[in-house]
Amino acid sequence: DINTYQEMEESVLVAGGGLVGALCALNLARRGFAVTVIERRSDSRVAEVIAGRSINLALSNRGIRALEEAGIAKEVVAEGVPMYGRMIHTTSGELIEQPYGKPGQHILSVPRRHLNETLITAAEKHPHVHIQFGTSIAPVDVRSRTITLIDKDGRRQDVKPKLVIGADG
Repeated sequence: DINTYQEMEESVLVAGGGLVGALCALNLARRGFAVTVIERRSDSRVAEVIAGRSINLALSNRGIRALEEAGIAKEVVAEGVPMYGRMIHTTSGELIEQPYGKPGQHILSVPRRHLNETLITAAEKHPHVHIQFGTSIAPVDVRSRTITLIDKDGRRQDVKPKLVIGADG
């Protein structure tokens, strides 16, 4: 509902509910900010799963550390597949193995959708985070510091957050 935008002294609006937006919202809420995440798409956790290409992401130690701080690393790592290196195919047909670090080190391949949905769920559980799906942002009026939110039914609401973070790709 478009009328649930949080009007609090330390309000933050995050434009984009993907990987960065959800993680950013969770971290800001843990620091005491009231965060509203605006996402144009519908909630993928309740949408029909459409078969097609699956894009996995590679997580390094730095990404896993960020997930540990968010409290969701175990759940995400359990779905991951270790990748120890890549194979280079030269034009002469030679195969060259290129490791992702020292022997035994690896990066982790994780399903993008699972990671995003896990982050959204973790953010949404925090009492200072509200996520509005199916809502877009009209051009921002910089002079008045006003942002117009438009829900899927075309209803508009003007808001004036203290801080706006663009995480919409």
